[in-house]
Amino acid sequence: MTGRTLYPATARADLRSIAAYIAQDSPERAAAYVREIRAHCQRLALRPRMHRLREEFGRGVRAAIHGPYLVLYTIRADETVVIERVFHTARSSVPLIEPH
Repeated sequence: MTGRTLYPATARADLRSIAAYIAQDSPERAAAYVREIRAHCQRLALRPRMHRLREEFGRGVRAAIHGPYLVLYTIRADETVVIERVFHTARSSVPLIEPH
């Protein structure tokens, strides 16, 4: 059984920003890379508790790495994985997450 994955507006905006940045050099690679990130996020839904809590980002927040990107997510009571943010690990600051 495949778990459910949701992308709130902030995560969708993060993915658009990543795609726009990569597209400056390669539009084809940008689309493919965002698909890779989304596939990684879908796999998180299969074993959502696989990654440790990272509550310095917010209550109940977990983190997974995909290349140079950190995927912050929460798990709802129904086991739905909510992708809260996706950002480059070189970023100097990340806003705290208010789980949905």
